[in-house]
Amino acid sequence: MRNEISAGLSPEVPLAESTPELWIQDDDRLSEALQIKADFQSSATAVGKDWQCEKCGEISEPQFNSCWKCGALRAEQIPVKWVEPEPAAPAPEKEEIVDQEAAKDVVEEVENGTPCVACEKLIAVGTKFCPFCGWTQP
Repeated sequence: MRNEISAGLSPEVPLAESTPELWIQDDDRLSEALQIKADFQSSATAVGKDWQCEKCGEISEPQFNSCWKCGALRAEQIPVKWVEPEPAAPAPEKEEIVDQEAAKDVVEEVENGTPCVACEKLIAVGTKFCPFCGWTQP
């Protein structure tokens, strides 16, 4: 994972440089990468009631133990129950292409094409997104 927690730095850091990214160095581990992506996108949520700060009267959500406005600690430390999301369906395994009709959908490098700025595979001139890695082209 890259830029996993830097999204909060935007707009000081450009959005394109602070968006979470999952880089795959080995294509055979695609199913594992898709599972990591699914787990990252489905984080646990707190279950409980909102509470009111005794110092300033601000309402805070149950997962917070201190007031976001004045910083006062929560008077009653009610345990918060964290609910894990349902596990995501496992990523599909990489399948071998046997059918010739299905083989037409396989992306191939373009002869005399322009190299992708990210993966350097040859793609058609004027292509906006690389069909191999999905990187936006300039």
